[in-house]
Amino acid sequence: SYLFRAYNAHIRLDREASIEYASVRLLGRGTSILLTAGVLVEAWGFDVDAYFRKSGKQRAHLWMSGLLYWDGYASDRRVQFGQREAPVRLGRQSTFIRWAIARELRRLDAAYPTRIGSILEWILMRLRHADDETEKERWTDLFFICIFVDDVGASSISDELYDDQGREVWVVQEGRTVRQRRAWLHYEAAIGVLKHFGHSDSEGKGITPCQERVFLGVTECLRRQALVLEKRKRSDYCDLCKQALRGRPVQQGIAISRDA
Repeated sequence: SYLFRAYNAHIRLDREASIEYASVRLLGRGTSILLTAGVLVEAWGFDVDAYFRKSGKQRAHLWMSGLLYWDGYASDRRVQFGQREAPVRLGRQSTFIRWAIARELRRLDAAYPTRIGSILEWILMRLRHADDETEKERWTDLFFICIFVDDVGASSISDELYDDQGREVWVVQEGRTVRQRRAWLHYEAAIGVLKHFGHSDSEGKGITPCQERVFLGVTECLRRQALVLEKRKRSDYCDLCKQALRGRPVQQGIAISRDA
């Protein structure tokens, strides 16, 4: 028996403002659109470090987070990973961060306009199908980015950069002087925006611009233009299916969304 109901028992998700979660399918669609430009496209991404624990709760919710001890009490002012409403509330924060990153990437793309003919033709083709100014901005983006709570996945057209005066842009990368590419600029700028809001990327989990990137357990391979389950998840799902076929009880449910 218990005197008080658990924290999650007080949460009514039907009263929370709903959000549309990102999916692997959505990211794959965005990458596919960029590939129609017929130029180099690179995938990148990163995880937000300790995203939940760096996010505070509203004062109206603090009463639900009390901790009672034999010698007193305390309250947890930070979001816990197991909170039922955490993905929804932090997902709204993620939506804002995604908007801020996209805004900065558009500013940089204006400062370093492409000079590749096929990309310029692709932009003009996209503009002809845009209905209003808002669509024109989105339809001419040279990147696609989405965030699933604390997991960032993105792809960018990766042409070599020139400034607005037509001068080549060179940078030092891994100890070598190389031409700056748009995907690398986008990757570094996105992390910079994240840090501006007091967050940071998880050390060792960043995926620098490449041709193959894992997002939400699914590998996106740009060379093959395919989405496949990540190796470890393939093995886990295979073991669960074998258990089910042998008539053995499966300890954990298998739930593969058609939107994954």
